[in-house]
Amino acid sequence: MELEEHYGQLLGVKSPWKIASVDPKMQDQRVDIVIEYTDD
Repeated sequence: MELEEHYGQLLGVKSPWKIASVDPKMQDQRVDIVIEYTDD
């Protein structure tokens, strides 16, 4: 499972939205997530 798919399921992100990127920053104890609107 891709990291984006995992966080999408965890956060309940559904179409037309999608997780574009996930950037875990363990040293800062945070995760940066970019969510995009797709017009498919």
